[in-house]
Amino acid sequence: MVSFQLESSSAVTGALNFGLLRNRRVATRVDGVQALQIVQELDGDVDLIVSDVQMPNGDGLRLAQAVKDSYPAIPVVLISGQVKPHGSFEFVQKPFPPATLMKAVRRLFATRFLTVVED
Repeated sequence: MVSFQLESSSAVTGALNFGLLRNRRVATRVDGVQALQIVQELDGDVDLIVSDVQMPNGDGLRLAQAVKDSYPAIPVVLISGQVKPHGSFEFVQKPFPPATLMKAVRRLFATRFLTVVED
């Protein structure tokens, strides 16, 4: 399984590497088009996507929507130093401490687990 980290800040890297992504393959610093191609090549076998809203070659919101449309079970966290984007995605406002990102990821994983159990 692959997790994406489409944001290179030390807060994101530290939070993810410390907590949830030990022993996982992580694709970092790819652009929006590359990220979607990787998700498609893996047929959605992705644990998590953390993406900045503003990114080269496609924005994070479009990526998140494309992933949600094709692979709704993949949790997506959007981060930005700007205003919260429209949509129903987990969002973390920059700057943030690593614990804030970890809480958002845990909420998504808890929701994902409950949805699977209830199905």
